[in-house]
Amino acid sequence: PHAHDFYLMLLVTKGKGKHYIDFKEYEVHPGAVFIIAPGLIHQWNMSKDIDGYILFFTKKYFMLDFKHDNLIRFPFFKKHSSAPYVCLSKNSTKEIYKFYELMDNEYQERNLDYHEMIRMYLNTILINLSRKLLGKKSAEYAHNYEIVQLNMLI
Repeated sequence: PHAHDFYLMLLVTKGKGKHYIDFKEYEVHPGAVFIIAPGLIHQWNMSKDIDGYILFFTKKYFMLDFKHDNLIRFPFFKKHSSAPYVCLSKNSTKEIYKFYELMDNEYQERNLDYHEMIRMYLNTILINLSRKLLGKKSAEYAHNYEIVQLNMLI
């Protein structure tokens, strides 16, 4: 088991196994997405045919395009109620996979403002995963985030 000082997002497209996050066990399978915040202890045991995308990023990197701590609005990064796992349908997996591919293309091609594009795709992935995780509670959750932002100003 180990922890990181950065964020980790894993999208599994093939294979299976177990992923332990803060000593809780999760099944690894196609369509599984794991979002690990800095400091969370995790360990995985995966089959040899595992495939997908893994992405590492820091808060500093993500925040370059935002004026305030935008990461706290996502349910995966709440200190007391974090949800490090999302199970996607085949269609949702394809949808999220496209954004990973777009980020990879931006990084490989390194065109003008490619880092900004990568952060925009990352933000889009986090919004989509939040919607999948929260379902109909998304609007209520967004309202609560606005209250948190208002309290930060006071």
